[in-house]
Amino acid sequence: MKTLYTRVVLTTLVVMAVSFFIAFLGTNMYYHYQLKPENDERITQTAQQVQQFYENHPSINAQTYFEQVGDTGFQVALFTSAEEEGRFFGSSFRSSTLSPKNIENVLAGDTYHGVKNHPFGPLVTGFFDNELTNTVGVPVEVQGETYAMFLRPNIEYQLGEFRYFLAFLFGGMVGISVLLVLISTRYLVRPLVKLTEATKRITKGDFSPPVPVQRQDEIGQLARQFSQMSRELEQLEYMRQEFVANVSHEIQSPLTTIQGMAAELENDQLSFEQQQMYASTIHQESRRLSSLGKQLLILASLDKEEERLAVAPYALDQQLKTMVQSMAYQCQERQIFVDIDVPPTIIEGDEVLLYEVWMNLFANAIRHSPMEGSIFIQLEPRSTDVVVTIQDEGPGLSPEVLPFIFERFYRADKARSRSYESNGLGLSIAQKIVERHHGFISASSTEDQGATFTVVLPYTPFDS
Repeated sequence: MKTLYTRVVLTTLVVMAVSFFIAFLGTNMYYHYQLKPENDERITQTAQQVQQFYENHPSINAQTYFEQVGDTGFQVALFTSAEEEGRFFGSSFRSSTLSPKNIENVLAGDTYHGVKNHPFGPLVTGFFDNELTNTVGVPVEVQGETYAMFLRPNIEYQLGEFRYFLAFLFGGMVGISVLLVLISTRYLVRPLVKLTEATKRITKGDFSPPVPVQRQDEIGQLARQFSQMSRELEQLEYMRQEFVANVSHEIQSPLTTIQGMAAELENDQLSFEQQQMYASTIHQESRRLSSLGKQLLILASLDKEEERLAVAPYALDQQLKTMVQSMAYQCQERQIFVDIDVPPTIIEGDEVLLYEVWMNLFANAIRHSPMEGSIFIQLEPRSTDVVVTIQDEGPGLSPEVLPFIFERFYRADKARSRSYESNGLGLSIAQKIVERHHGFISASSTEDQGATFTVVLPYTPFDS
């Protein structure tokens, strides 16, 4: 398996090679279509100057003259006819083959533009093509005889040691580039390697070591997001373990009670009153288990965000009145007065789930209200939202407890007293339902002065 480091290095080297090839091809095409005609013109002018100088000074020894021309950085070939071997001055040509027809045309007085007409090769730069065909030819008179002179610059001579400088520069540039690519890629990949190692640790349940973050680029941002995700996963894992422990406790306690009561009922010596008491306890604990199962199912359904709510318009004021009527017996049993102020209000929401919210809050208020206490329920429709408040006169909540009351299985009674039929899920369910309706729920309280729960839901007034 190729590592990311290997892939980045290879990709960079391939990009460098492709870039060099494209640049070379583009430069070659630029030379062929733009510079080659200009180069041919300059060489033609040079050839004509060599021709005119010699013809204007016929006393100069031809052999010596053309040798000097060759020594000054040019390659020269002289032909007296197409059939004879030519005479060469300066550095030798890589290929000295030339069409006899071209020689005859020059001897006849034409100018040969071999540089301009040199065929284009995508991988060969014509400027460096050291062939006799890549020259300029002009006729020249030598001691009364016409010669065909073919001339081109000696590129190797003119560049001289600069060629080695360019070769060293290019080789050094490539070598240093590759070295820097290897080093920089290692630096680039190192955070990803650390992220991979951290991911492996997380899969084993180890959330403790954070990923060090110092960079400010996209990888640094990825590392910070990963660290944040790791902390959230650690918190979720803690909540999951606590949730399992709470559920186990909530299930185990009534099951233990039921098992104990059932064992006692097998005793034939029990009185009728004792049998009734044990049977009532079994019924109460069974109902507690049923309520716990129902609430766990509601929570599981609410946690699936993709499940849509059954939203429809309905009368919220009538729902609150119905809720109070359904709990009338519990209120009468504790002689609790309910003050309800609910003007006609129609909202859009899931009627079943929101009824669960009001029931949880109202039942909670009843459980914590003193004998002959009062509960106040108020509905206030506003321009963009509707506010429902439920206030009791119970013992209230301490500032230390208030921030945690919406957590699952949280109860202010750390000993998990069962004086009330509560498993600590009601407020958590209410909060989840309200949030699914894009609203929010809050609680305020002063110790010994009761508690007030406020629910705010989006609201659009409906015409009567």
